[in-house]
Amino acid sequence: MGVDAVLDLGSNSSNSNSNSNHAIVSCLGMGGRWLSSSDHLQVDPPLANQLWQRGASLCSVNEQAWVVSAARIGQFLHYLADVLALIDAKHLRPPPVQAFSFEKANDALALLLAASHQTRFAHKIVLHP
Repeated sequence: MGVDAVLDLGSNSSNSNSNSNHAIVSCLGMGGRWLSSSDHLQVDPPLANQLWQRGASLCSVNEQAWVVSAARIGQFLHYLADVLALIDAKHLRPPPVQAFSFEKANDALALLLAASHQTRFAHKIVLHP
């Protein structure tokens, strides 16, 4: 038992976070895929052995290359349709958006900078007069 795919959007900014990598590999089912956008991810030999035993694979995802490959556009649209269906069914929710007044622009910038270490997600700062 396990999941078919895990999409990791670069949350492992350092290779020293082996607990997170182990948790990801532990979630994968037989023949599962670990999709990572990290350009410097290294897998330790014990984790590589677990991937091999599960028949799982580690795939690199380069967001900028998706628009280059016309053959992958259909696959990308299927992923997008699945994500939108999850959002519509309320199984997946975006992070809350906070509104700041112009006087609190410094607070908004501090919040944005504090969240820069997290997994990529869209930040939108709305300044109300």
